[in-house]
Amino acid sequence: MENIRKSLGFSKKEIAVFGDDMNDLEMLSGYEHSTAMENGEERVKNAAGFITLDNDSNGIIYGLSKYLDII
Repeated sequence: MENIRKSLGFSKKEIAVFGDDMNDLEMLSGYEHSTAMENGEERVKNAAGFITLDNDSNGIIYGLSKYLDII
């Protein structure tokens, strides 16, 4: 994620990240707009700034809509 972010010239405040498993933990901890899926691992949910609906309930769409409301 960092390489993509830097190559596109975005700051960490301009990026929303989503995750659900332990491999996402470092990413979620490093971004202000971090979202965990409701069906995700407990440690992942604890690291995220927001918990959205699960994967089967359009959680990413719901989470993005919440971020777009604050921008």
